[in-house]
Amino acid sequence: MRGIFSCRLATSSDSTAITPDSTAITPDSTATTPDSTATTPDSTATTTNSTATAAEWAATTPDSNATTSECIATSSSNTATTSDGTATAADSTATSSESTAKPIRWSAPIGRCLAISILILWTHALFAQSEWPIFRGNQQLTASVAHELPNQLQLLASFQTEDDIKASPVVKDGVVYCGSTDGYFYAFNLKGELKWKFNAENAIEAPAVLLDGKVIFGSLDGWLFCLNQSDGAVVWKYKTDNQIIGSANWHTANGQTVIAVGSYDYFLHGVNLASGEGLWQYESDNFINGAPALYKNMVVFGGCDGFLHLVNLQKGQVSRKIELSTYMASSPAIVGNEAYIGDYEGRFFAVDLENGTIRWTYDNAEKNLPFIASPAISGNSIVLGNEDRQLYCFNRKDGTLVWTKRLSNRINSSSVVAGNKVITATMDGMLFMHNLQTGEELQRYELGSQMMSSPAIYDGKIIIGANDGRIYILGRK
Repeated sequence: MRGIFSCRLATSSDSTAITPDSTAITPDSTATTPDSTATTPDSTATTTNSTATAAEWAATTPDSNATTSECIATSSSNTATTSDGTATAADSTATSSESTAKPIRWSAPIGRCLAISILILWTHALFAQSEWPIFRGNQQLTASVAHELPNQLQLLASFQTEDDIKASPVVKDGVVYCGSTDGYFYAFNLKGELKWKFNAENAIEAPAVLLDGKVIFGSLDGWLFCLNQSDGAVVWKYKTDNQIIGSANWHTANGQTVIAVGSYDYFLHGVNLASGEGLWQYESDNFINGAPALYKNMVVFGGCDGFLHLVNLQKGQVSRKIELSTYMASSPAIVGNEAYIGDYEGRFFAVDLENGTIRWTYDNAEKNLPFIASPAISGNSIVLGNEDRQLYCFNRKDGTLVWTKRLSNRINSSSVVAGNKVITATMDGMLFMHNLQTGEELQRYELGSQMMSSPAIYDGKIIIGANDGRIYILGRK
């Protein structure tokens, strides 16, 4: 999502779908993997105010000396472990003349092997996650997952592009998808190895959507592209009249999937996913900067006009307009029948979408700097950063401030929540990890370059772009 909000005059062009003869490029990959030395302290320890750099990072991993060969064992009981780590008997139909069951006695190697297997399965279940297919991870844009992150993140790999990364990455099946302001859209694996790239011929700041084997994203010259996820070949492209900065969203009804995307031409555009045909245009009163969030069969978005708009995705008709105040650069998050969004004067709102009323407002008159970042919501906790350098945590029920932490610089990137951990990036190149309940700082990591891109969470890893043109992958080695 665009880090520096701006309002520029729209340019004119036809809004039409085009299916060009264009192919993706698959050159040599530009992957890098750091030469960091791992250490193995107690895996249950957390580090407060620990600082690291991309070049030097002290890794923390569980201390395990087990080898694969130790896990090869046989037993007459034919007992295996299932995906949830529970031992089950392979032959449950065995008969015996005696009704008394005999206890299973494990030999030391088998018992140790079983314990290791259960630990591996438990760890996989804890961190496993198959996709982050849209900005903020889901269609309601709440940016939270139940899966935990490691107590300490380590740099695993990075991928280099030729210009700033302002778009937020999305991930599916071990492949990262992200555009760059160098005009290319990239697909690469978690080792930083290029799969394919596509020349959009203009800067890309909008996050992509992964849907039905396709990749959908916008560019600063107003094109909405739909590519094949597998090879980057163009399926169709659709033209708006000004730049697209926010992610799209979608809804499927009666066999038709409608893509909704906002543009600086003031319109929310409804586009048929199958054909790229424009279905409808809904006109707001100013630029649309953020992404729309899904609510029932509608999308909800704010813009420069100071309104929260609810638009039916199948018809393109407004269901409700709720006046908040000044313009909004961020995207709303939806929980139940409420939307949560901040504005450009430092206010933050909880809005009842059913009756169109503002349920509560946070407003600190002494600090009226913008909320560029979008909120992350987990349970009753709402977390987001501000241009005033503060990371805020609100109680979702009543808007009370649970905690606030002053970080090292302005926060334009939107935080994400994984289990009990909050990840936040700042404009001086720092990546922070905080405890969700207390706000305690658990770790800080210095990437060394401004971050407007928002993190994606995937399989126990954090993936984020920076203004040095790199997309970084951090996790446990």
